[in-house]
Amino acid sequence: MENQLGRISVIRQFGDELYLGRNRDNQSKVLVRNYRMYPGDRLAFTEQCKFLLELYHPNLIAINEVLESSNGVALVMEYASGGSLVEYLAHKRASKESISLDLALYITQNILKSVGYIHEQGLLAKDIRPVKVLFMGDGIVKLADISDAYLIDHRLGTLPELVLTGYEPPEVLLGGNDSPQSDLYMVGEMLYEMVTGNPPFPIDTVDSLYQRIGFGEFTKPSAFVGDLPADLNEIIVMAMSVNPADRFQNASAMYRALDSCFP
Repeated sequence: MENQLGRISVIRQFGDELYLGRNRDNQSKVLVRNYRMYPGDRLAFTEQCKFLLELYHPNLIAINEVLESSNGVALVMEYASGGSLVEYLAHKRASKESISLDLALYITQNILKSVGYIHEQGLLAKDIRPVKVLFMGDGIVKLADISDAYLIDHRLGTLPELVLTGYEPPEVLLGGNDSPQSDLYMVGEMLYEMVTGNPPFPIDTVDSLYQRIGFGEFTKPSAFVGDLPADLNEIIVMAMSVNPADRFQNASAMYRALDSCFP
């Protein structure tokens, strides 16, 4: 991607198509996510992302601008200086430490607030993983990069191709439709990983992943954490039910259930 994008100067690359930038107008740091695509696909994607510019929630990374790059479309987003949950989990694993239950609860409930807001707007987040959870400098937790979000009735635009991450809800992996319960499934997976230190469905082979997710073949978190409160174990298992109808009805219900574990 080019070094200058509108009023944004690209400082360095973080990863695949993710860059640190600086707004030359006010010198603030920003995140820039570039989406490579053919010219004929850019207009529809740009229109979809402009819809997301209107979203605001204190636990949601703001999308500030949608710009056309030399090879696609770039989103200019709020910068989070505290890193991501995936980095924090990797650090904990390397040091053979675990996240405290209080911190896991704090992160999960804040993400549930943002997910609940997204659902209230008639949208689905669609992609909730530790790499999408960012920490601000003041400790606030935010869900990032919701460019895959789309209307619950699927009218917002063309859906992106599924790329296996191990965080796919069973109904999505098997070709069904997303729902608010699909988002809550991914929140449950993330809570599982924070509590146990490992994802419920490590990616080994594609066939194995399809079978384990499709049939809900995962080890209960209580098997890894002997003193895990029984209520918390059941909340995670319920959120990760194969049948969406067996999961929490909405983000608020899951939030309240977590509250009841630590009154």
